[in-house]
Amino acid sequence: MAFNEFSLVSIIVPVYNVQAYIDRCIKSLLQQEYKNIEIILIDDGSTDNSGKICDQYTSDRRITVIHQKNGGLSKARNKGLNLMHGDYVAFVDSDDFVSPYFISHSLAEMQCKVADIVVFDFLHVKNQIKSYPIPDLHKKYEFELMSGGDEIKKLILTDSIPNYMCNKLYKSKLWRNLVFPEKYTYEDLFIWPELINKAKTITYLPESLYYYNQDNLNSLSSAKASLNSFNRYCHFKGLQSHLKILENCFMEGDLEYIIIGKTLKEAIEAIVTEFGNASLTQSEMDEIIYFISSKRKLIGRKIGFKSAIIAWSVCYCLPIVKIYGKYRYRHKLKKCGVRK
Repeated sequence: MAFNEFSLVSIIVPVYNVQAYIDRCIKSLLQQEYKNIEIILIDDGSTDNSGKICDQYTSDRRITVIHQKNGGLSKARNKGLNLMHGDYVAFVDSDDFVSPYFISHSLAEMQCKVADIVVFDFLHVKNQIKSYPIPDLHKKYEFELMSGGDEIKKLILTDSIPNYMCNKLYKSKLWRNLVFPEKYTYEDLFIWPELINKAKTITYLPESLYYYNQDNLNSLSSAKASLNSFNRYCHFKGLQSHLKILENCFMEGDLEYIIIGKTLKEAIEAIVTEFGNASLTQSEMDEIIYFISSKRKLIGRKIGFKSAIIAWSVCYCLPIVKIYGKYRYRHKLKKCGVRK
């Protein structure tokens, strides 16, 4: 694949307590076939040896290491965006690693198709040895090159292009005046609609260039996340931002109802979780209740009978939802073996 070797590519890597994985990550970046890169490592207040491991690589002129007080993934990424000099930018999570062709092949594809974003495949990796391909990944990406706002937006809204930041290469100009939201989780959900509104063309490269590490994931941490009402609220807010894509955009069929229905179900999930494990402010609760009451009749039972009943109860008999939320929370704690 041919590419313009004079184009600088910035790679932003937020780092936090990943001493078991960061060395592998950095080495995979230094082994890139494409050499004109800058690697920006943002140590976000790690309490283990992650920051020290990063410092061991500063002799390589392509690497910049920044140590900052812990502020979360979004703040670390925003710091990297402020420091980058590249014509293109990619994001890598510090417990993951990449193919030697991560940049060279994606950059060649982008320049060949004159695209603003290139999307490529990724693999799940367990036990640091075996790769597990994601089922039907190619079916999710059924496009070569998409041009024009409405067509691109349709791919986003139907999840044909998932909102993961790390399986893509971007033109840096797309990120002008854009920042990741630092007060919410599910930050990728929030930023993706903003990028799509700027991108004119997106292309897909059917090649696995990114390795997503699952060694440090476990069912307990996933269970705790699902029991956190603020996480559910952030997911709701992220999906709500996707509704903005529908504005001034022609969509055929029931797509609008599908998107609203998905957002409504997450709003319901957030309020039920809140009554089991409170962590939201009253204004956040009021926002959720207002959304449910304003969209419930529009969607009807398309969200499923159970969700429709809960939505009705939120509007007319909130104590029932409170009782159900507390019961479900205790049941999930017992089922997952999570201690409150």
